[in-house]
Formats: sequence, structure tokens, C-alpha cells
Amino acid sequence: MAARVSVAVAVWTLIVATAARPHRAAVVDLPPAVDFDWLVTSPPNCTTSVLETSTASGGQAVALGNGLITRTFAVEPGWGTIDWMLHAPLDRGGDQSLFRSVHPEAIIQLDGTDIAIGGLAQVRTFLAYCNRSDFALVADPHAFQYVNHTVSNPVAPFPWTPGSRHSPTTLNWPPLGKRLTVEFRSPASMPEYSDVVVELIYEMYDCIPAMAKSVRISMLPAGRRRGSGHRGADRSDPPSPPAVRGWIPGPAATLTLTPSGRPMLTPTSVASAGGAVFGYEGNATLVAVSLSAQKFKDGEVQINVGFGIAATPPTSRVDFYAWAACDNGGLYTSETGSTSIAACGVGSNISLTNAASVITLVLNGKPVHTFKGGVDPSMPKLLYPMVYVLQGGYSAELSPVSGPPPPSPPPTPPPPPASDVVVSAATVEIFGAMPRFGAWLGHGSGAPGSDWGGASSSSAPNPLLHAKTDQAHGTSCHWVDDFPNSVDNIPGCSSCKDEGAVEPYLSCSYETGPGAHVSRNDPAFESFRVFSLVHDSYELERQALGNQRVTQLLAPHTTENPIFFHATDVTGPGFTAAIDQMATVGFEMLVFSFGSGFNLESADPLYLARIKSQVAYAKSKGIEVGGYDLICLDRNPGGDIKPEWMAKGAPDAVCFASGWYDKLTELVGNFINETGLAMLETDGPYGGETCESTTHSHHHDTADAVYWQTRLQAEFYEDMRRRGVYVNQPDDYFFTGGSKSGMGYDEQQYSLPKWRDLSISRMGMYDDLYHFTPTQGWMFVPIADYHAGGAAATFGGDIAAYEFAVAQYLGAGVAACYRGSLPYSSPAEQAMLTKWIGFYKAHRGTLIQPIVHVRRPDMQGWDGWLHVNPFELGGVPNEVGLAVLFNPTDTTLQSQHIHLPLYYTGLNDTAMLVINGQGGTVPVTLSRGFGVVVTLTMLPRSVHTIVINRPTR
Repeated sequence: MAARVSVAVAVWTLIVATAARPHRAAVVDLPPAVDFDWLVTSPPNCTTSVLETSTASGGQAVALGNGLITRTFAVEPGWGTIDWMLHAPLDRGGDQSLFRSVHPEAIIQLDGTDIAIGGLAQVRTFLAYCNRSDFALVADPHAFQYVNHTVSNPVAPFPWTPGSRHSPTTLNWPPLGKRLTVEFRSPASMPEYSDVVVELIYEMYDCIPAMAKSVRISMLPAGRRRGSGHRGADRSDPPSPPAVRGWIPGPAATLTLTPSGRPMLTPTSVASAGGAVFGYEGNATLVAVSLSAQKFKDGEVQINVGFGIAATPPTSRVDFYAWAACDNGGLYTSETGSTSIAACGVGSNISLTNAASVITLVLNGKPVHTFKGGVDPSMPKLLYPMVYVLQGGYSAELSPVSGPPPPSPPPTPPPPPASDVVVSAATVEIFGAMPRFGAWLGHGSGAPGSDWGGASSSSAPNPLLHAKTDQAHGTSCHWVDDFPNSVDNIPGCSSCKDEGAVEPYLSCSYETGPGAHVSRNDPAFESFRVFSLVHDSYELERQALGNQRVTQLLAPHTTENPIFFHATDVTGPGFTAAIDQMATVGFEMLVFSFGSGFNLESADPLYLARIKSQVAYAKSKGIEVGGYDLICLDRNPGGDIKPEWMAKGAPDAVCFASGWYDKLTELVGNFINETGLAMLETDGPYGGETCESTTHSHHHDTADAVYWQTRLQAEFYEDMRRRGVYVNQPDDYFFTGGSKSGMGYDEQQYSLPKWRDLSISRMGMYDDLYHFTPTQGWMFVPIADYHAGGAAATFGGDIAAYEFAVAQYLGAGVAACYRGSLPYSSPAEQAMLTKWIGFYKAHRGTLIQPIVHVRRPDMQGWDGWLHVNPFELGGVPNEVGLAVLFNPTDTTLQSQHIHLPLYYTGLNDTAMLVINGQGGTVPVTLSRGFGVVVTLTMLPRSVHTIVINRPTR
């Protein structure tokens, strides 16, 4: 195990693209990385930064890094990821690249047409690995193109205050880090989308190898035209005065690029095809020309010629004008002042319906392709990629021009009327990863841990790049095989690809739709967020702790941890009695339970006044009050739900994008305002069902039903958070305001005899604590009858079973729904609750932290877990761990030697132990593997605690 704070000798590097076409890689040295374990050490120098850099030849790149990971993007010739580095501790490999191949930064589908975002591609089709000495980049002219980028701080999706409901006060919200927002616009070949703005939003966070990514699609507001800005500056800046004007006139013109006097491109065929006039004005030099063509089914051919302009000096501005083509394109320059290239294209459509017509494209004086005329309905659209001739070493000359000078730029036309653009599909993250960081997918070598046929298990380890979305329904991240996309030009093997290679790429996309409509009158399309965490080890415990840190970072409200009681008797006397008992033993929140008669959707003034009075009484005792409601699933027409609001095609569910959403938010908002309710348990939230209605108020049809129902359910929870309302929901809306969901259970297991229930519940909870933090889940303790099982399944009156239940749930840091009319029915139960709730409150800062799994329950011996709190978040000073151990058997377990792995407590050599709260503090020396062995004798059905402290500093 490496020392946790030593300085690494490795230097992490940034791979950037040069300005050449094709672009080549260059290496830029950055400050040394620091060798520390971010899971146990407060890391130095891990603040996120955005580095804008350029190579000697002028290629631009942007690096987003925090000392733990660095993701690098090319700006030229297009925007895209060209490296993603993990800066791991030396004993876990040190600096290593995740990157394997270039992919579009995102892919969206507008009106059924797939469109890449970013404009970056790579020359080679060998995809097995990235050979940096042969890593050449080219532009994709048909992708949405880079316009500019801005840097800001991360944005919180809703307000929240650290320390609320006993959460750690040291959490940051919004999280610390940097936000990189990159804007893209349509290429010249897609004028129908000239007012569509696509933004990729990246966030990287301090001191954790994690980042987020999302897509936003909007329409330019009326009066704002595309391309009116430049890089790194306010896009409303006025243009510089014109200085130089150049043009390409009509049919007889010839354009020649000349390095050392040799002609490079003479697009005479294009010039003669349309008679277009192209112009630019400003301090500039023409440095690039591109040529492309496409033929359509009706016989029409579209010819495009594109021009690249370099500013002189780089900070000056160049404007374009053209006949029937570019509007004001603008020149983009970086903040560093390095040379940038602006591009604008001219298109001409030529009808070739006459079978005798032909048009030939010419490159370097040689014919490249000839289109023959005639209508061919069976012919698909053929797209011929642009061919580039580029670079600032070339000069541009125009042949003598006869005829009048170029016309003045036409006035800016008014914006077209608002019309819908439908986002038919969207892939937010596409990343070609090396295996190990990506999945083994069956082609090439076998995954680590796999075995030959007949083996009982051959499951592969989890990829080290862990990616997930923030939405509960309709989205997913999965690994796809890149092998079919590879092409190896091997003589004698025309079908050869990257044989034997493992080539995974990550794809995070919508499973259906989203089908969202975007216009000047519709809200912007906001995609789901992709959360990516780069692990440095296959170790399951380490990966689980890392994933849980992401939850605590990006959904910190889930660390709130009130101890709540589900009250079934909420009559005046029943409510008062329950509140008095709760205050006596230390409960902190009462929930009007299901079956209690509570009605969250009531607008009756008398009922609201009664609830307000009860809430006020509870508040006087230091107790918050919440309530239960079934809000979407298993609802039928009646009451406030109109029949036309039901989800068409989804039985027993009301559509959450119908008028019901408006009615529910009105009723719930009014109830909270009138009563002071502080918590909601929303059973049956939207669960992923579609809706075929075309008349509902918040979605158009089936295509966008899942997107809008998911989005509105999230907005409902975010609104509750803005109101300071705590939310329980049996679903995965954690990143949009929800706090808790059911953990490790099936509803019917609480009808089992109570000791069986406790054993199965503890096994399920133990397993779920690999991916849930303790405060994300709830369990269940039926003090009174629940579904079935009678007295054998209920805990009231059985002090031994009741105490074991309270100890196992509070000992896990997991809230249970203690449900009944009163928390206790005897002095013994009162004393037991006072004891364990007091223990929980004394150590809650550690008990709410993730666990290291020590031994899974099997009911044949002891079991238990270890909470680790290396940063002493919200706990007793120097308290870094707390083990909770169980003997569920009917026999005494004599002299059990129990190994506690203390690495993730952050201790290095000595631990101070307090065992079962007795005998004072015992110093113990850690073993070479950062563990200690404790010997316990465990009585039948007993619970044991071991508090681990750091030696006083």
C-alpha cells in the first residue's frame, strides 16, 4: 500500500491537436500529480481548473482537470474528446489513459435525422488502441460545429442547506468544481436548423475523479441571428470596422491556393455551377477551401464550397456575406489570442433531372466524381465527405475578375416564424474506452475472471469507468462493441477489421424518445445528466465507496436522516399521545401513515385548520410532521382526477404530464402553505409508463410521454426541496430531490414471523448497502398488523425482537418505518428506544456514512459491517469508524476472532477502540494490511458495537 500523501514522480500530460489538416497530436507538460488516496485523505491541490492551451502550430485544446482525472477536448478541427486521463496512486498504476478512439461528443436526432455534435473525427479506422504517433484528426463538416465555450461554477438544480436534518455541515451545495458550457450550431449544409443552438454542459468536481455531462437544445430568440459572436467574449460585442474585402465572383472565376507556387485547388466546376457570390470583410487571410456534394432521389444535386478565414491579428473580427447562403458567420478566437479559423459555406442546387445533364467535381485538376442526370427514385441520398486543403502557410489568389464589384451584404432577414424541431433521439455521452475502463463484450480476449465452458460463473468485473444517468426512467448507459466500425486495409482481406481486439464504447441515451419539441415558444430540451466516476481498482468495496461518494456529492440532501414514526391513529388524542411518546424517546418526525385517513389532496378549510393545529403541536415538541399520498400509479378516475387525465395505454395510472400534474401541484402546494407540513411520502410516483394521448396539456403524443412525465415528476420533487420538504419515494429520484426509497425488502416479507423477517431484511440491507448510502433507504418495522402474519409478524410487545430490529436498523444508519399507533407500550420498550436512539444520535455522524462489508449474514454465525468516516464528517472528533456486529443464533459464540479492515477509516498505524461502550479506550496497532483483530464472546441474539477513534492529535 502506497503512502497516502507522497508526491508522485510521474508528470501527467495533455494531448492536444495541432492546427494541421489532418491534425497531429502534441504533448504539453502540466504540473506533477499528487499520489494520494482520495477516499481516505483530504487531497492537496485537487481544485478543478480549465486549461486553454495551444500548440506551436496554433491548434487549440481545452483540458478540464482536477489532479485526479483530466479530460481533454480538441477545439480544432472540431470539438471532441482526445484524451481522458486517470491520475491514480502509484500502487494502482499511476497516470493512465482511458481513451481509445474518437467519437462524436453527442448524437441527436432532429426530426428523424441523426446529427453528430462536435465536428471531430479521426483519420484512421484502426480502433483497437490509440497510437499517439499516428493520431490524426479531421473535421466532420456535417456535424453541428463548435461556436464558443464558457467557464463557470457548477449549478445546483434546487436549493439545499448543508446541516439540514442532521446532515453533515461540511458538504458543499452546489458542489465545488467547474462547469464548461460549449455551444454548437448547424453546419452550412443544414440551413433548416440555423436557429437551433446545442450546448454540451460538462461539470467536473473538486477532489473526486467524477464529472457530469448533459445536452441542452434551444431555439434562438427572435432578433438574434446565428454566428454573431466570437470565442471567449460577449456575443453581443459590436463588429470591428471592415478593413479588407475579398470575394469569389461568378461563373468564370477560378480560386487557387498556392504553397511555393503550386496550385492546390481549382473548383472551376463548382464556380460555374451556381454563379454564387461569396464574400468576407475584415482583417483576414483566406486559408482553406472545402468541396462537397450530395445527390437526392429526385435527381437534384447540391454542391457546397466552404471557405476558412484566419484573422490578422487573431483578435480581429471577420464577417461573411454570400448569395443565398451564409448569414453573418462571425470569427471566433480564443482567449489566449491564438489563430483561429472561421468557416462559412456557399451552396448551390443544380437540377439534374435531364438524363443528359452531368456535373463533375474537380480536385487538384483531376475529376473526383461525376454525377449523371436523371431521376432515380430508388437511389438513397449519397453523401460525399468534404475534402480539405488547408493551412496558414498557403496564400490565396483570385484570378482577374471582370464585371461589377461584389454587392453590399444584404440586410439581415427577419427570423423565420417559430416552428417545432422534434428531438427524436439523443445520445448524451459516447466515449471509446480501453478495455478495463470499458466492458469486455465477447469479441477479442476474455474478460478477467472468465473461465471455460462448464464453469459455474464467468461474470466479468465491473468496468472501471462507472457511468449512470440521473433519471429514474427511460434512460440508460451501456457498453457497445466498436469492432464493427473498424476497417483494416489488409492486402488480400477486404473484410478484415480489428481482429482479436476488445473495443468497447460507452453510450448513454434515451431508451425511448425523448420526442421533445423545441421552438421559440417551447421550453428548451434539457437532457438527463450522465455521471461518470473513474475507478482505479476492481475491488468491489472500493468501487462501492466511490459510487456512494458521488451520491453524497451530487445528491447531498439524501444525507438528511430524521428518525421517523408512521402513525396510524391520528385522531386528536391519538396524535397527541404519539407526539408525546416520540418526544420522550427521541423520534424526530411523525408521518401520517397510509390507512390513517390522512388526505394530502384535501382543500377543505376545516381539515386544513385541524392539520395545522397538529403540526403546530408537534413543532412545539421539536418534531416535524409529514404525510402519505399515492400520487400517480394505482390511481383511478374519481375525486380530483378526471377520466381524460388517465394514461392512455397504461392501466391503473394517471398521466403525470396531463392536467393532473397541475392539479396535484396546486393541491399539495396549498396544503403545505396552509398547514406547515414538512415531509411527503409519495407512494406510486411516475414509474416509466408511456401515454398515447395526444390531448394532454404537457406532452404531444407517445414519443415524448416518458420524457415529460419523468421531467415533471422530477420538477415536482425539486419544488418540494425548494419548500424545504423532505421526500420519501419508492423510486430512484435521488438526483432530483427524493431522499429515500425502499431498501432490501419485498412488501410481503413483513408478514413473515418476525425473526425470519429480521434475518432476511438484514441480508437484503447488507447487499443494498453496496450501492445505497445508509441514508438513502428505509426498512420496515410493523409494530401493529401490516399485511398479514398476525401476532407472529408484529413487534409490539416482543421486547427482544423489537430491540434487535431497532439495533440492526439504527446500527446500519438506516431509517425504518416504525408503524403503529404508538412507539411503545411498556416501560421496557420505552427504555430500549431511549437507549438505541441515544446511541444513534451520539454517533450519527459516523453511522450515516457508507459501510465496509465485514461478513454477510447467514444465520450460522456472527455477521456485521463497519461504517467508515475518515473525514470525521459530522461526528465526534477523532471518530473515524463504527462496527456493528450481530449474533443472530440461539447459542453463545465463544471467543470469536473478528478482523476489522480499517484502511478506509484513514488510520495508518494505531486505532483507539471502545468495545460495547465499556472498559474505556483500548489502543490497538494496525496490521500490515491496515486491520485489527478483536476477540468477542457473543451471547445468543446479541448486538455488539465497536467505536474506532483516531489517536488524539
